[in-house]
Amino acid sequence: MNYAVELASTGNYAYADNHIIHWTGTHWAQMNQEDAQRDALRWVVDNSAAIVSDASAASAVRTAMLWLPRLPDPTTTDLLIPLRNGYLRQRAGSYALEPHDKSLGVRYLINCIYDPMHPRPDLFMGFIERILPDEAVRSRVQEYLGYPITVVASRRQAGVVCAAIRKTIACATAKYPGHLVRLVR
Repeated sequence: MNYAVELASTGNYAYADNHIIHWTGTHWAQMNQEDAQRDALRWVVDNSAAIVSDASAASAVRTAMLWLPRLPDPTTTDLLIPLRNGYLRQRAGSYALEPHDKSLGVRYLINCIYDPMHPRPDLFMGFIERILPDEAVRSRVQEYLGYPITVVASRRQAGVVCAAIRKTIACATAKYPGHLVRLVR
């Protein structure tokens, strides 16, 4: 029980989806069972007079999962993109980079940084403008591609996004025959 109490006292551990979840400093990450048991075994060796065994480590992990608070679902409805250097959040039509915040319940991180001073990627944008010449179609595809990287989108929504992208691209292909077909060759 002491292992579970110690984890909970740090404020950096929680329970979700039948796993111990650990705050990394940028987001909540799931500990796999083996790593959790290794951590518990080391703790038992260092802090307990109990008999040290894989069973005592497994028991400590099971107890911790019952004792730790549940990690709540993400608490924001704003557009939030978790990045290495903070959370890019949209509020009232403007974007701001905010510090990582464990109270938001974010469980993943996109391995890039936000730099508003970085120059426009002209080569990439030229390619996108060539294959999606219609501004409305291009904006729609960009919007749908962005949903899966936000905190508010679920995996189910990501599947709907993929279906919508296929439909949008099919419409773009019909409107501009040959533009996307060249991409496939």
